[in-house]
Amino acid sequence: LRIGEYHFDNDYSDDGHGLDRAISAYSKILAMPEDRNYNLALYKLAWSYYRASRYPEALRYFAQLVQWSDDEQARTGRAGTELRSEAIQYLAITFAYDDWNENTTPDVQEGQPTGFLRIQDQNLLPQDRPWTLEVFQGLGNVYFEEAKYPLAIEVWRYILAHWPTTEHAPEITNMIARAYTRNNDQEHALSTRAELANFGIGTPWYNANNEHPAEQRMGEDLAEHALIDAATQFHARAQQMRQRGVMERDLNVVRQAQEQYRLAAQAYRDYIQRYP
Repeated sequence: LRIGEYHFDNDYSDDGHGLDRAISAYSKILAMPEDRNYNLALYKLAWSYYRASRYPEALRYFAQLVQWSDDEQARTGRAGTELRSEAIQYLAITFAYDDWNENTTPDVQEGQPTGFLRIQDQNLLPQDRPWTLEVFQGLGNVYFEEAKYPLAIEVWRYILAHWPTTEHAPEITNMIARAYTRNNDQEHALSTRAELANFGIGTPWYNANNEHPAEQRMGEDLAEHALIDAATQFHARAQQMRQRGVMERDLNVVRQAQEQYRLAAQAYRDYIQRYP
């Protein structure tokens, strides 16, 4: 372990193989799963591959660390390693990185897969583990933080399609609405907020998450606010369109205003029925 740490931190030799030496040293520890430094060796091995721009190998060992941590928790009742959350984070960051061959040209411009396609590759990330969803969520978060809002929306929509009853569904739906707002797409932001009504009391999602009362409360709170917010926004848009249609004598705009009034009335009616 110490030899690996030396080469990881200090080996800047002319032959450029410092990280290779670190990888060699850390790999020796993986032959001893019972060693107390096993989880640290997994983490540093993944980091070494990441720094060496060998991203598929980095993904493999970050994933192994997450799985090992969960297996240890199941076996002992205690968290396997404090490094688990960082491993999830760097799995997401690696998928979000768009220049795996380090030639300063985004991979997609060279016909290479996007991060969204890579994360669905079974050879790069197991698709059937309990923690797979966490990595997808992390990728969406990275894209959102990098202001790549359409990419974040794409990932989050995939999550809702493949894990519709996840306890995080209301939060993810709300983040999609925020991403649309940040991307100046108010139409889709409004329609997405209306989807939050699907997480209130009595909905299939709510009934599937009785073991997650905190998330149920969040879902119900978001659902209630979504209904009344949608109603007032439809109403406000209807007022604006009606005023413009009358001033411009544009019958088409007046018809659009009528449709917005209809949507507002339906949203108000739904709110009253659900929260009498």
